Amino acid sequence: MRAGEGAHQVPWFLTFAIMQTESRFEPGVTSWAGARGLVQLMPATAKDLARQAGVDGFDEARLYDPSLNLDLGTLYLGNLVRRYGGDDAAVPLAIPSYNAGAGAVDKWLEKRKDWDFDLFIEAIPYDETRAYTQSVLERWLSYRWLHAPAELTADQRLPYVPLTLPSRARGVSPGPVDHG
Repeated sequence: MRAGEGAHQVPWFLTFAIMQTESRFEPGVTSWAGARGLVQLMPATAKDLARQAGVDGFDEARLYDPSLNLDLGTLYLGNLVRRYGGDDAAVPLAIPSYNAGAGAVDKWLEKRKDWDFDLFIEAIPYDETRAYTQSVLERWLSYRWLHAPAELTADQRLPYVPLTLPSRARGVSPGPVDHG
């Protein structure tokens, strides 16, 4: 899992937070909407990601394979993090994008691009996505604090998340990736 975070430029421990929230670490789970596996990928999204990753012979039944599910999931997370700036400050936008789609988050940003992060998250209009974002953020911060290498200082354990939305999210047109 950590290799996938590194290869796809996902901030460390974000995959753990997504996985705990999405599947409670159960690789054989299918959601009511049809999302599958550890990081709950929708088959259509996974098919696009598999093509992007050069996976031959993609079959949606393979989404229960933890290795493939995590590789495609971290590819998707990395795409979303880069879409919003590519660093820890992009995570509070990548998380609701993972749940509701980047197109929805882009629409919310258009209306609220000058808001502080905390207000932006509290104003997410989908109850499920708002609760999901809060839950994943809490788990991400907890994992980083509890499981970071011992030699890191407290400042290094906690990610830098600015009070205001990153400038990338406040006026630069969104990237092409929108699998949601």
